[in-house]
Amino acid sequence: MSPARLEKRFLKWYDAHLDAIFRHIRFRVFDDARAEELTQEVFLKAWDYLRRGNTIREPKAFFYRTANNLIIDHVRKKRAVQVSDREVQETIAGDTAHTLMDHTDARLALRALAQLSEEDRHILLLRYADGFSPKDIAALLNETPNVISIRITRAKKKLRALLSSKSI
Repeated sequence: MSPARLEKRFLKWYDAHLDAIFRHIRFRVFDDARAEELTQEVFLKAWDYLRRGNTIREPKAFFYRTANNLIIDHVRKKRAVQVSDREVQETIAGDTAHTLMDHTDARLALRALAQLSEEDRHILLLRYADGFSPKDIAALLNETPNVISIRITRAKKKLRALLSSKSI
């Protein structure tokens, strides 16, 4: 593929996926500035991958997988996610938080999400914030759709328990 055509295709993917990837990362790291950095790193890695002559067949899955790997690296370095009231309020400014937990106070939902394990938070955000189906999540995480559905159900149960408790 010619370099001009490759660049055009990449820019199309970038425009189509930038906002969703940023939103996904922001919900995982609770820091807008760091989320922006990681989002740009996702697309830089993808561009480098393409420039080396590799092919990306499923760009959405590639971007999310790259983002998840970068988030894991970030969390390992940080070791603990601290959510301040200011960060919660900034995150709530986006309407995604409101759709995540239908009629539940978004502020409490975000605090409860922060208390979940990284795996549970990740699976719920992929499902409800990013709109992936269990089948899509399964492909992304190399699991079966049944395993993903069970993990979603268990994570929702934990989230409901946190929301109903007075600890958040």
